[in-house]
Amino acid sequence: MTIKQSNSYENSLFPLSPTQTDIYYDQLLHENCPLYNLGGYIILENVDITKLTLAHELLITRHDIFGMRIIMTDDKICQRIATDRNTKLRIIDFSHELEPEKTAQRWMQSLIERSINIDNNELFKINLLKLSDDFFYYTLVMHHLSIDGWGFGNLIQTLGRYY
Repeated sequence: MTIKQSNSYENSLFPLSPTQTDIYYDQLLHENCPLYNLGGYIILENVDITKLTLAHELLITRHDIFGMRIIMTDDKICQRIATDRNTKLRIIDFSHELEPEKTAQRWMQSLIERSINIDNNELFKINLLKLSDDFFYYTLVMHHLSIDGWGFGNLIQTLGRYY
């Protein structure tokens, strides 16, 4: 599902911070390299999928990092906050695999090893991996242009509060 919000700054462009600029240019030098991917997962047991899906939607719609888009104009690199965001929580079922945890971890590793297209795209990938009827991984991979390790921890705490 894609949700479109109306913000006064929806089409406003603003410059990247000096750190973001460094990351942007270094990513261009290493175009297909996942050097700036940050990833992790939360282990969830006996989770209410409906509540988690709603918490996930709130996380995506209420926090601007999920709307961050990097834009190259004729003369500069800018960013904007898009209001159209994909809030669907994709569920991938590994529960029928012989070794669900190992298979899920290999899948997560392959996801984090794929570079994120930073040209006017979402800078995150979030999935829910089902390992059994009551055991899941909530996985996040985000580009460092949008978040750092500290912010990553804050997002996880916020998801917990929304849940």
